[in-house]
Amino acid sequence: MGRSIGMRARALALVAALAAGARTEAQAAHEDARYGFKIQPPRGWKPIPRKAEENWLVAKFLCDEKDHWTDKNKGSGWTWEHQPELMVIAFVAAAIEKGKQGEEVEPPEGVDEVRVFTNPYEDYEDYLDRTYSGGGFYVSAREEDTSNDLPVTKLEIKVEKLATTGPKRIVTWVYHAEGVDFAVQAEVLESAFDKRKAALLGALRSFRTIPRTHGPLPTEAGTADGLFISFSSMRKGTPAERKERRQASELALHARAKRSLPPGWQVRDHERFLLLFNTDPGAADKVAAAGAALLAWADESLGFIGKEEYVRRPILRVCATTEEKESLQRGVHASDSFGFEWGLEIVTCKDERGATGWEMDWVNQRLLDLWLRDRDEEIWLGMPGWVGHGLDSYVEGARLSGRKLKFREDEWLSEDFRLAVKQGKHAPLRDLVQMTGGQFLDADNDFSGLWNRMGQADAVVRFLLSPEAGRKQQTKTLLFDYLRNLRDVVLELRDFDEGQEKVAEPKTEEEEEELYRKRAKAWQATEREQEVVKRTFQRTFGGWSDKDWQAFEKAFLDFVD
Repeated sequence: MGRSIGMRARALALVAALAAGARTEAQAAHEDARYGFKIQPPRGWKPIPRKAEENWLVAKFLCDEKDHWTDKNKGSGWTWEHQPELMVIAFVAAAIEKGKQGEEVEPPEGVDEVRVFTNPYEDYEDYLDRTYSGGGFYVSAREEDTSNDLPVTKLEIKVEKLATTGPKRIVTWVYHAEGVDFAVQAEVLESAFDKRKAALLGALRSFRTIPRTHGPLPTEAGTADGLFISFSSMRKGTPAERKERRQASELALHARAKRSLPPGWQVRDHERFLLLFNTDPGAADKVAAAGAALLAWADESLGFIGKEEYVRRPILRVCATTEEKESLQRGVHASDSFGFEWGLEIVTCKDERGATGWEMDWVNQRLLDLWLRDRDEEIWLGMPGWVGHGLDSYVEGARLSGRKLKFREDEWLSEDFRLAVKQGKHAPLRDLVQMTGGQFLDADNDFSGLWNRMGQADAVVRFLLSPEAGRKQQTKTLLFDYLRNLRDVVLELRDFDEGQEKVAEPKTEEEEEELYRKRAKAWQATEREQEVVKRTFQRTFGGWSDKDWQAFEKAFLDFVD
């Protein structure tokens, strides 16, 4: 009897110890003392950082498992994968009202255009309308209820038309707290909803408010989260004044990015970046070193562009996995949407294939994009397809080998172009440099022609940046001359437009992004782009004879042979 009691006591003690251990290892709840809320994500779901410019997204979590959907209706038989996401979006009444009114706040020294704005959406349904635009969703259920002493609007949304990775179910509970609505949104494949339902509902029910102990909501005057310095203001004044505004913008975006980091992420203030990472430090350092080498190359090789302009240090995030990277890139946009990239942020991940992988291709292209935008916005917006594609392709292949930056070719496109030369199917250079983007990318039911043009554009830019071109009087400054003339033409046309219709200064990040979407679209319009290409060609090549073109063609073909 005594032995039985002792064994039972030891067994109960072991069970208690195991239970205590389980409680210790259970995933901790996420708390935000600034916005004043607490939520328990499903077990195993990882917190994901938010982009600096998306300060209305206050929490985000990614499932540690993938769900799959096979497209049977269209007969493709393709199987897509999707990782469920959970996020919390804040709709602060004061911020939205200030955003509507464009209320001014006291700017930091040296900055004259600072405004407060936190969320570009008026409410959750406005967010749905604009994020899943095009009729890709409908609200299938709605209920007004109470949870944890808060009124809550419970919504179920089905996403079908725009769901390229499969039909999805979105379950959102909008909690109506004092001065702020919190939309807690879970997105999952429709086919996996029943499997995930219990865990997702548990997370939605766990949401509750807590005291705000870290200052006022990030929408009130003077808080860094609300600072907005328009890119338009960064282009005004003297070089010193522009530099001061850009450094203020950089400082505000970096501070916001640091504050939004979840546990486990590390921060390094690199010379050319704000480096944020949750992978091994060595991998993050390699990405930063390679990126810094590319920026140094741009400073030297393309330094004639915007000589006196300050280039802001981008936010470089290096994720541990591809799934984390893709979730972060999506932000609060639709899970299948990869649209206009406006922010100062580059998101990447550790490339398991190392230098031969494709991950640095994207990083390099994005770095050139940000460098060009800060150095000379006119060239960035107005660049014709052939030279834009050529520069992108050139920097994509940049890899740091020891201390030397090497540029590898796209072997497929290069081989396509060499074959086109042998077959006499390549475009004369005089024709190539007069193509608009539409003409350059037009497959015209013949994709081999498109690949030939892309390979040729890559080779032309590679040639113009080569030592061989630098040794010839005809070509040593040709790329510089072309881009300088391009800038002058774009400025002339822009000044004419602004004389016809005054463009209002953007007051929010969203307004500025939309402005640049429209400007980019306007420059790509057929008549406008034709005028840009025509005037730039005339100013660069107007004095060339047939003999000059023949010499240019021969030097180029000798280079690629």
